[in-house]
Amino acid sequence: MNRLQEVGVVAIYQKRKKKKRAERKQTRVLLADDHAVVRAGIRHLLDKVPDIHVVGEAGNGEDVLRLAKELSPDVLLLDMEMPLMSGVEVAQQLQDIGSTVQILILSAYEDKQYILQLLENGASGYLTKDEVPEMIIEAIRGVSRGEKGWVSPRVAIQLARWNKPVDLIRQYTQIELKILSLLDQKKSEGEICRFLSLRQITYNRNLQSIYSKMGVQSHGEMLQKAYELGLIQPEDEK
Repeated sequence: MNRLQEVGVVAIYQKRKKKKRAERKQTRVLLADDHAVVRAGIRHLLDKVPDIHVVGEAGNGEDVLRLAKELSPDVLLLDMEMPLMSGVEVAQQLQDIGSTVQILILSAYEDKQYILQLLENGASGYLTKDEVPEMIIEAIRGVSRGEKGWVSPRVAIQLARWNKPVDLIRQYTQIELKILSLLDQKKSEGEICRFLSLRQITYNRNLQSIYSKMGVQSHGEMLQKAYELGLIQPEDEK
């Protein structure tokens, strides 16, 4: 074998080695959603990512369990509402049999009961379906490395509200909380004073108290802080 042939052989060997290394690093993903169009959209997204490989798809809970056992994926991208068996039940059963698959929820729902149940039953993250594609890709990579707590910003805010200390709410008087609620309903100062039977000076004193406790300077900041603290809810969540 001459020198040129030797170089060629080495190049082929290195290329194959790199290919095998890349294949070994690929994250194997099982897609589970009862809507074929949704699965197709997610698969189209993931098929463009070199280090992620979709190994299968499931349209109901029973198929998810079967394929999770047969294919041994690294990550299960799971919808919460599935026919035959819900996402919560799937997560519970996978945990019961000691499956090592990392569960990443991708759902249209932000229901407290479902989110907490899924996270308590081994889910590594919870994303909403309106999440940007980059977030979904990074979350899949993250949970495949064993990382926990991958959640959409809206879900993170919800979790913070649900876990907020009771003492946080107790800092505010009932009058202050009622004022916040009425301001959120776009009531004027006069309407609030009449509704709560307050004098203007009493209303102003309560408002300044809220500003002070929150460390804000305007109505807009105050309402935004109230949303974040869970003292009131944004209109689209009521």
